[in-house]
Amino acid sequence: MDGKGGTWLPSFLHPTDLWITLVLLAIGAFLFYETSTWETAPPAFSQNIPPTFFPRLVLGIIIFLTLILPFESHYAIKQGTDLDEDRSAKVERITYITALGLLFIVTLSEWLGTDLSMVLACVLLPMLWGERRLKIIIPFAIIFPLVVRLVFVEGLMVHFLPGILEPILG
Repeated sequence: MDGKGGTWLPSFLHPTDLWITLVLLAIGAFLFYETSTWETAPPAFSQNIPPTFFPRLVLGIIIFLTLILPFESHYAIKQGTDLDEDRSAKVERITYITALGLLFIVTLSEWLGTDLSMVLACVLLPMLWGERRLKIIIPFAIIFPLVVRLVFVEGLMVHFLPGILEPILG
């Protein structure tokens, strides 16, 4: 018991961060496994990229960053920052409101489609966070989804859910 805070852990590992890491790794492993249960897409719909590619890419990045988490506190202390100091503060109410807003958008996304879901997120989230200038919100809500569509649909040939825009988008 010569580790951090009298635990069995080495001093460079933070106990709270280690538990969070283990939970995130378990969730990541479960979700990665879930992608292996998906049906394979017919060649006409796979668009040269299997449906598991992007979810696994995102999960891989999350897992990689999660593996760094238990060591972050050690390096922050070396730089003169105590991460535990900020952990005592309550989570802001806007965090929960944002999560509910995103859950609302995700719930509607199959009906709305990918494009309208992005537009809704680009309008709703800045407004939730206090942005009131429509001259900022409206261009963002138009340009960002268009750029994402251009990159993914036109550039990478990824299929977006058309949702209620199916008659227009084909």
